[in-house]
Amino acid sequence: MQILPRQRALPGHQVTAKGISPDPDNVEKVKKFPTPTSITKVQSFLGLAQYFRKFLPNFAKTAKPLYDLLKFDKWKQDNWTQRQQESFDEIKRQLTSDALLQHPDFDKPFIIETDASGTGLGAVLLQETEDKKERPIAYVSRALKPNETKWSATERELLGVLFALRQFHYYIYGSPIQTIVRTDHAPLTYVVTTKGQTNNRLIRMTLKIQDYNYKLVYKPGITNKAADALSRAYEVNAIHPIPNIKELVDETERDNFYQAVKDDDKNIKLSPMERKFLRKQRQHLTINKSRLYWMSDNKPKIYIPYSFRQAILNELHDNPLAGHLSAAKTIARVEQYYFWPTMYGDIKQYCNNCHSCAASKTGRRQKPQLQSIPKSTTMDCLSIDITGPLPPSCLQG
Repeated sequence: MQILPRQRALPGHQVTAKGISPDPDNVEKVKKFPTPTSITKVQSFLGLAQYFRKFLPNFAKTAKPLYDLLKFDKWKQDNWTQRQQESFDEIKRQLTSDALLQHPDFDKPFIIETDASGTGLGAVLLQETEDKKERPIAYVSRALKPNETKWSATERELLGVLFALRQFHYYIYGSPIQTIVRTDHAPLTYVVTTKGQTNNRLIRMTLKIQDYNYKLVYKPGITNKAADALSRAYEVNAIHPIPNIKELVDETERDNFYQAVKDDDKNIKLSPMERKFLRKQRQHLTINKSRLYWMSDNKPKIYIPYSFRQAILNELHDNPLAGHLSAAKTIARVEQYYFWPTMYGDIKQYCNNCHSCAASKTGRRQKPQLQSIPKSTTMDCLSIDITGPLPPSCLQG
């Protein structure tokens, strides 16, 4: 029997002096896993990959196209698109790369990097090694609840800090060594130290994180890449509703508006709104590789033909992570990446006809009108009230 071996194989893992990595035998199973041809095989692959998600910092985002297949009752080969194949290949690539989580050293300070996007929270637990490099110990992330998506940026960022401290509680709680917590939201460093806050939500979260020995420091978002990617793993806009770029190109080439822009043909039949948009924005429209773009605020936005608009609105309004936002907020979300001439009217009509939005809308409550109390006999009802001062009558009564 070997005492204190240099490496030890545990269920599904390989533990060495450097850290914890996936079991090579199981990684080989993932590597050789054939392309799924049924819902059952997709479930089998996800079950195998799910076991190693702690080694994959963006697992939720990467595996999203595969989880979308589980919504179908029956398997159709057409449902396996380029998005699913890229997701399948990326999970296999990440697991077969050098995925290693180092062991924690409780004699050294821990570093936590947090971030909050509009739809998710993310955090990374790090520690500096002997080679002066910061290496990961654990990754955590979660999606925001519907009510949390309506919070301000500062409230979400503070929620991200609280979430990270609680997730890494067993590493840092009670430690005499101060934990460094990094955030890319500069105002947060003042919120946790300012007295006399008026926001009750911020006060409650500030009191909860006082259980930990930590120091909050600002780190610009451009250098906070790991936590930022984890928080945006639940970003709705990252879930691209276009299943295949080739299908988009084919539909675009058959679209009348695209043809009018390409050929500068004024005889092509367009709606009044499309004709007006083309007349005013013609100089900002450009075509590249059969894709039509509108340059707005120096940012290219791709044109969406009619057959894809329903999918865009379903994903960015009806999706559980989208939150059934108002028409104005849905427009702001869609126009970040896409455009079509009748977009504003289409989105308003879509949101107004949304059954879920209508069912949850409270509406304006009307005040009941004041009415006199009916009386059957004299002195049947007596009402007493206090009012005044009243002007004297002509009889000085």
